[in-house]
Parts: sequence; structure tokens; C-alpha cells
Amino acid sequence: MSNTEYREGFAGGCFKDGKEICVHRDESYCDAGSWATAHYLRGNPGHHLRFCAYELQNVVIGRCGESGPCSNLAERCKDEVSFIPYDPTCTVTLELTDFNPVKYGKCGDRCVWSSEDCGTGETFVQRDQECTSDKVEVGSCWAGSAFCAISKDSCSQEGQPVEPFLTHSETKEQIGISCYLSLVPDAPPPPSAAPKLNIALAPTPETSIRVPQSNRESSGMSTEAIAAIVAGLAILTGSLMGLVAYRMGVLSFTGGQKTDVTDEKPMASVEAVEHVIDDSEELSVQSDTW
Repeated sequence: MSNTEYREGFAGGCFKDGKEICVHRDESYCDAGSWATAHYLRGNPGHHLRFCAYELQNVVIGRCGESGPCSNLAERCKDEVSFIPYDPTCTVTLELTDFNPVKYGKCGDRCVWSSEDCGTGETFVQRDQECTSDKVEVGSCWAGSAFCAISKDSCSQEGQPVEPFLTHSETKEQIGISCYLSLVPDAPPPPSAAPKLNIALAPTPETSIRVPQSNRESSGMSTEAIAAIVAGLAILTGSLMGLVAYRMGVLSFTGGQKTDVTDEKPMASVEAVEHVIDDSEELSVQSDTW
């Protein structure tokens, strides 16, 4: 098919010691009879493990030893005996201790889930730095529609109809879907601390800062208020000086004779402009899974 749809894996889940966990198959550590496939969970909205079918980041895998890399299988560890099948800090996409993407194996030039995905003549590489979860090819379970899954182990559930498993290439050729372990390889690490918001803004000619009445009462008169008063006094002083000059100019001397100038039009009085601070204005800062 020419138009290929890309999907990521759907997850199943089980209970481990009574605790809800998301896994890709019925693991040995799951409580007996608690495993549920992705297809079953998607068809049962009230199930306790329903969230697993949609949230791939919750799917837990294992680790190679106490301090080794996250791994989905023992065969990908240098020492298979050291493999720990369940480690809550390892998911199919991320190593949660450092938020680096989990690396997978390779068959030829294809990133794969396990050595079982290798074809004739292909050599399996345990770990390849380029093989993050978004590049790992997986197959699908067929249950009326295709549900991307890593192997046939993801399709079987006790007491439920068998769901045939299709490989990655079969799913692509027959259904037109290209299945991958995930479509997003990683996520940015969380910040070490919440960023601090700096709300100290320097006044500019274009910025008018109004201080609430409560602030003026609690912290004294602000710089802006003092500046407004000084400006008002300057205008008032200038007005008084102009008025005095006008009065003194009413009387003039012409040829040594005192002349009463009565036809002069009086100068328009200059009123002092009062700068009112609006208390109502506050300073604001804009500040388908398995």
C-alpha cells in the first residue's frame, strides 16, 4: 500500500502483589490470572488497568543488574543472570533515573525488540545507540482491527479468544500500518527547581506604573507620587510668577507719563494639573500505545 499509517504499540497490564502495573505480556511476576491484553482493556472502560492501554510511558521493563542499562530482555545483558525483569525506573521509552532514551537491539539495519525478529543471514546486535523506541519495529495483534504489539505473547489472554499475531512487515503489507514501539523516543527532564518569576520592571517613559492604595498606606509615599507632587508644585509656581509679571505689566510708562492700560486682554489663568493615581489599576505581569 502506498499510504502507510504509523502507529505505536498498545500496552496491556497486570497486578503485581496487588499493585496495578503496565506490561507488554503476562510476566512471571504478575499475579496469577491478572494479565489483560490491550484489546481487552480498550473494550472494558471500567477495568482497573484501562489506563495501561493508552499510556505507553507507564509500561515497565527490566534492568541489567543493579546499575546497568534498562533492558526489555535478559538476552540483551552482558550477563543474562544479572537481569532484573521488573524495575520501576525503566520504561519502554525512558531511563527514569537520568531521562535518557532506552536503547534497543538491531537486526541488520533494522531496530528490533528481540533476536527473534532477525531474518536469515541477519546478525543480532544487543544494543545500538541509534535504536530508540521510535525506531523499533514491532508487529500487531489482530482482533477485528490491528493493535500494534511486540510479539504474540501480547495477544494471548486466559479465557479470551486467541488474537493472531502479524509481524511488522505483514502488518504493513496486509493492513497498511507500520507499527513501532513508540512514536516519541523521549521526553525532556523535569526542571530541578521551579523557575522564579522576576516582576521587577524598570519604569520607562512609555510605561506608567500605578501603585495600589494599600501599598501606599503600608509602605509610605512612592517615588511616583513624590514626582507627581513636585511636578504640580512647579506648575503652580510658574503660574504665580506669570500672574505677577502680568500684573506688573499692566502699568507702563510712555514718554515719562504714567499711562493706565485698560484695554489689555487679561491672560488666561493657568490651572495646576492634578495627577490622580487610579487605585483600581494594579501592576500586572503577562507573564494507539500498545
